[in-house]
Amino acid sequence: WADMAGYDRLVARPRLFYEREGRSMFATVGFTGENRDGGTLGGGVAPDGQPYEEGLRTRRADAAAVGRYVVGGRNIVSVRASGVEQRHAHRFGAVRENDRHRTWFTEASLALPRERSTYVLGAAYQAERYRTDVAGFDYDFRIPSVFAQADVDAATWLVVSASARLDGHSAYATTVSPRLSALVRASETGALAGWTARLSGGAGTFAPVPFTEETEVVGLTPLLPLSGLEAERAVSGS
Repeated sequence: WADMAGYDRLVARPRLFYEREGRSMFATVGFTGENRDGGTLGGGVAPDGQPYEEGLRTRRADAAAVGRYVVGGRNIVSVRASGVEQRHAHRFGAVRENDRHRTWFTEASLALPRERSTYVLGAAYQAERYRTDVAGFDYDFRIPSVFAQADVDAATWLVVSASARLDGHSAYATTVSPRLSALVRASETGALAGWTARLSGGAGTFAPVPFTEETEVVGLTPLLPLSGLEAERAVSGS
């Protein structure tokens, strides 16, 4: 039994860089092809006396671009976009599962540096689509978002950062994800010289999908169709 699957992989990723007079751009396209084989090998059998194959064929293509422009001598406009198409052919013993993942993402933001502060305003749009030949697991998500952030040097010993993001999910409720952090620096003299402390807290959401470590091993065929799901909510502090 091969716990670590053997694989053949081909990766191609050309990149383009451009920079001139306050403008920069990065663009890339990529292709990945991989054949992965595990399970029983060399005539081996599982406890039921039959061979068991774990295999995965992956074909992935993607493209992305990032641009930055200085306007008004100090303000920075940033634009980025990406798209991914990924196809899988899974083999779990006698079971075959084929699926397709597609993600599109675009974002634009404006950074406003000021004397002791930097402010960022932006908007984004993300589309996620999943199709499989196992009934009950397809989904289409569309998520427009707006966000804002402020970084403030409040004093020589204190830097405060605050941000908030509003996501309008097409399948789940509209949510707000806030975050607040503070960096405290001790004075350069005294017993605590050189020490810093960072305090932070925030919240976020995640749309549930059927991909877990367990389903990676057995596939989706043994599962009941998903129903009654709610967006996962996480609150953290450190």
